Amino acid sequence: MTVVAQEEKSLQQVAVEKLELPARDLTTELYDLGGVHESFTLDRYNATIEYYFSKNNTPKLLTGIVGSSILSELAFPQGPVIKGALDAIMYLLKLNWLVGIPYSAQFNLGINSFSKDQFYINPENIISRRDEIEGKNIIYTLTTRGKNTDTVKDSTKSVLYWLKKVKEKYALNFGAEPWVVTEEDSYTERKGRFKGLENLGAKIFVVPEDYETTNRTKFKARALNYITEERGDLGLNTKNDWIYHQDDETTVGEDTVLGNLDFILSKNGILGTGTILYDLDWKNTILFTKELLRTPDEYRVLMSNKLKGICLGQHGSHFISRADLEDSIGWDFGEIRAEDWLFGTKVLDLYPSSIKIMKGFAHEKAPLSVQDSLRQRRRWLLGNYEIIKRDDVKMKHKLPALYSLAGWYSAAPSLLATVLTPFLSTGGIFPGSGFLAGIYWFSALNSLKVGYQMNKDYLPVKLEKLSDKAKFIGNFIGGIILDSITPWYALIRPTKSYDNIKKDS
Repeated sequence: MTVVAQEEKSLQQVAVEKLELPARDLTTELYDLGGVHESFTLDRYNATIEYYFSKNNTPKLLTGIVGSSILSELAFPQGPVIKGALDAIMYLLKLNWLVGIPYSAQFNLGINSFSKDQFYINPENIISRRDEIEGKNIIYTLTTRGKNTDTVKDSTKSVLYWLKKVKEKYALNFGAEPWVVTEEDSYTERKGRFKGLENLGAKIFVVPEDYETTNRTKFKARALNYITEERGDLGLNTKNDWIYHQDDETTVGEDTVLGNLDFILSKNGILGTGTILYDLDWKNTILFTKELLRTPDEYRVLMSNKLKGICLGQHGSHFISRADLEDSIGWDFGEIRAEDWLFGTKVLDLYPSSIKIMKGFAHEKAPLSVQDSLRQRRRWLLGNYEIIKRDDVKMKHKLPALYSLAGWYSAAPSLLATVLTPFLSTGGIFPGSGFLAGIYWFSALNSLKVGYQMNKDYLPVKLEKLSDKAKFIGNFIGGIILDSITPWYALIRPTKSYDNIKKDS
């Protein structure tokens, strides 16, 4: 079932054989796979890694933290001054600043505890071991409800484009093909669009409407469990088969494919997770600017591989896992929206040192409306609740989820305290607490800086004018405010659905 490209066969010929379609159905589209992903080259990726990780950022980081802490301590030199009920309320609001201190420390340690060598891709290391990858197979698995048809097409095209380019450029021979997994109702409603993906060279798998797992799993995990069983029936759940996971908009580049191969050859892990950029269709607006903060947060999540068995979180896209691992754990988790996080906990329980860094970027995009942004974050937050409530999740994994919830819910009170402080000065939280507050606010601004630095060479809109930069800072503040509303939105308007987000423009 897998496509193993041979030197004497073109991608078109292979696709014709595998899909049993006439060549005329493929001639035009197979060689029209271009798009924005053409610019996602290895050189561009390595230049970004060189720019950030080749510098010693620690002295600047320490200077910023110390300077910010001193200024904050000067602003709040004494302990609390409480003279009435209003002061007491203000004091309670300020206590929320303390909640963010561990997160700030985690972020600063995360982004500065990795080296260039852990991310830089040297293709010679792959080329010199080409014989070892001939028997390997990568299935690029995109699980979708099917509503974002244009976005899914772009993601699929990026896989086909770069698989072809990488094999030709580096004379590599390995099995790889994109699989698109969708629900029966979505397929029936959009059959023509899915046939178009087939014509491009993707394999389409439809989850039957009556498919039911032992634990009556729902949502994305249900589809993942189905496709894992399908792979087993096809004999593709072996240690030589690898699954690269994509969401609707997960677009890959040359570095992504080479990063997959590098991870497989490293033989030091069975699950690899990498860095996601949020540059697709980027605009200097609140919705798009706040997504840049998610890139540096990846390095906090990647700290899981340093903590030996504690899962700080796991993305549902841009990770690669060995197929036999997925087969042994499965995705039959019941009703859960945080299937990715739960999967990560189960992997670490079995293999505490198995989650490693996967080199290469993936490229994704922001929700297109405020409503969708709230709904997306609501799904994450409700997923946190689900992780905490599960009996099969150990306390060491629940603690990060509990802290994540505390951070979510402390955001709005912290912002309110910041806004009211010039008008209701009640001193510090306790003597010396100004130093801690400085760490918190410096880290927030630094996360924006790091997020922009990692994404900037890929952004279609450049911040060249002073007015553009001022707008960017304003959008950052607006984004923080919007995200601080999310937990209260989830509390007031909970849902039992999965909240699929619109990504088609």
